[in-house]
Formats: sequence, structure tokens, C-alpha cells
Amino acid sequence: MNAADNLQIWSLIEKLGSGKGITSASIDLDKDLPACTRLIQKLENDLGMKLIDHHRRPAQLTNEAIQIIPAVKKLTKAYSELLDAVESVKSEEALITMSIPVNISRSSYRKSIQLYKKLDPKLKIQVLSDLDHQDLLERKADLVCLPYHPPTDGLMVWPCYEARTVLAAAPAYLRKRGVPTSPKDLSDHSLILRASRHYPMTNELHCGSRSVPLNYREIVFSGDVLSGKEALLAGEGISVDLSISSIEKELKSGLVVQVLPYWSRPAWHVTFAIRRESLSNSRLVKFALWLKERERTNVAIRFDKYRKMGFLR
Repeated sequence: MNAADNLQIWSLIEKLGSGKGITSASIDLDKDLPACTRLIQKLENDLGMKLIDHHRRPAQLTNEAIQIIPAVKKLTKAYSELLDAVESVKSEEALITMSIPVNISRSSYRKSIQLYKKLDPKLKIQVLSDLDHQDLLERKADLVCLPYHPPTDGLMVWPCYEARTVLAAAPAYLRKRGVPTSPKDLSDHSLILRASRHYPMTNELHCGSRSVPLNYREIVFSGDVLSGKEALLAGEGISVDLSISSIEKELKSGLVVQVLPYWSRPAWHVTFAIRRESLSNSRLVKFALWLKERERTNVAIRFDKYRKMGFLR
């Protein structure tokens, strides 16, 4: 068999072309290093050209090999699309791995997934948390729900809805630090913010058409939603971008109260995304579009409830 007919070798060359060393590339392909070295040597012999510059550490592609990388990427992408297409038409069990932000209601998605099982009983949905578009491109998930609009290079992105938050604090914090009556009063307060690799941070607050700078004395916590919620309940500061659904029970029970009613950080632009190469996977696309529309409806119902509760206008 000619080595050039082995798609695994071209996958190895593609990884080397992305800047990975041969050791790292061999780990990604789950092959031992000597086997990868032999594959490359055989390919070089069959092609009659040098692909690896072994005088550099880590080993890198030769100039000739770099020139064929665009064609290599087309080959590996086409093969991946072929596998997705085959998977999508099979009537056997299939698995979709999707990610949901922690800040979004889990019960809504859980009910939706249970309902979809009646439409496609052999499709299994595995749910992860807080993966971003880079994780999607790195194949850590098949479908991601994001609180922002990602770059579209290599992705198929569907806008879903806009979501707003409320500012909230524990009563003990407000007794100690006072209740802000306008956004400028936040300059005397500690804030709790959500932060991650691509989460859209804010430096302003909105109320209808009005927009003002986000003032604060200090940021006492910046990070994941669950830790931010713990800081909120512990009375460490005022949360700016925890979703209403993530603190709904606490708001109802009085464990936390709304601060500066109707002021909020700018809306999230919630989107659904898959890899563009996955468009050939009809089961994935069908599920993604169905879930997007269902969640758009669910959010409209949920936000109408929050308006009746007085949290939103």
C-alpha cells in the first residue's frame, strides 16, 4: 500500500503543519512515536520528497511540505465530512455531545432533551458545561450554546435570543455597605463578575435606551458562575451578570435581592454553533435547529414570567 493512501499519515502531517511537534502530534493520534516516525519516512520515500526537517527541534515541516498543507487540510476535512455523512444516515445509535453555559437554566434543556428522545430514540445527548467556540473547533463537543456571537471561520452559527440579567446582592451585604440608588453609587461597592476565556465582559450598564459606565470600588470576584453565586450568597458584593434563572430561587426566598431595578449589563447574544464541516450530519443539524427554536420559545415564556415578578420591564 502506498503511504500516500493512508489518511492517518496526512492527519499527522496536518498536525505538524499547525506547529505541533511530532511527539505531541503522535499523542493526538493515539500512536506511539516510533510508529509515527516510520509512517513519515515511508511517505517521504513513496513521494520522493523530504517532509520533515530533522535538523530543527522540535522537528518541523520542510518548505516543500508547507506548500502542500492547504491541500492536506482539504483532504482531511473531506474525510471527516464523509465520516459525519455516513454517521448521519445510519439508523443505529448515535451520540451528540453538546455544551450549555452554567448561567443558563438547566431544567429547560433537560426537558427539551427528554422530549427529543421521542423524535429520535436512538440519539443520545451528552451535556457538558461552559465550552466555547475554540473547544468546538478542537472537537470537544459537537454543538455549543454560547453567550456571545463567535467568529464564523469554520463554524455554522445560529442566533437564538438575547438574554438580560439583574444586579443582585445579599441583604447582609446591603446592611453593611448601604443600598445603591443610582449606578454612580456603585463606585462605593464591591462587584462580582462572570469571566471566562471568551465571555463578553462589560464596562457599562443599560436601562432602556440609557447607558452609563459601570462604576465600582473593587472587583471581589471574577470567574465562573457557581463560585460567583457563592460569593453573592456570602455577602461579598453585588453580582452584575448572574442570570435570573441561576438565582431565581434565592430571589424568591429573599436570600438575595435585586439592586438598581431595571438596570443591567448589556444583553448576551445567545447563539448555537456547530463546526461547518458537520453540516453533512443531518441528525446533528436537525437536533440543533429544533433545540434552538424550542429554547427561543422557552426563554420568551421565562422572561414574561420575570416581568410579572418585577425583575424585568
